[in-house]
Amino acid sequence: MTNDFNRRSLIAAFLTASLGQSLAQAAGLNKGDPMNYKNKRDVYQTYLSAWSPMTEADRKKAVSDATASEIDYLDASGKLKGHDALASHLAGFQKRKPSCTFSILEFLQHSDVALVTWQMLDPNGGALVKGYDAVKFDATGRITEITGFSEIPAQRLDS
Repeated sequence: MTNDFNRRSLIAAFLTASLGQSLAQAAGLNKGDPMNYKNKRDVYQTYLSAWSPMTEADRKKAVSDATASEIDYLDASGKLKGHDALASHLAGFQKRKPSCTFSILEFLQHSDVALVTWQMLDPNGGALVKGYDAVKFDATGRITEITGFSEIPAQRLDS
């Protein structure tokens, strides 16, 4: 993360000095908010970590750090809005699936959107479920919308 931050800071400084402030801003490298220096994969990883075992305070912090205050979340279980509703949903998941964690398998991104392939892992690291999130980010780099899908029979059109 530090190397990525340093590289992006150097690029922003070079673009600003060489080509002007507007080009550095257009490249999304120099907007003043520290969240802009994080790459979107890191922001998503922070959100994804909130699904894992942690204290309620840590879960709320992860959700708050990674998502906009009015986050819209949708998956097969329903639609949620806001930090508190999302943190509560994630805590409920951990009660149903204690000690399960998630990993990113693939992260495709352009502009302010990403398509993420993730995997749920059992406490021993074994693969349980694969899924996908369509994610939208705001200008500060925080997540504003997540639409999730899991490879479970109820969500398969070909089942």
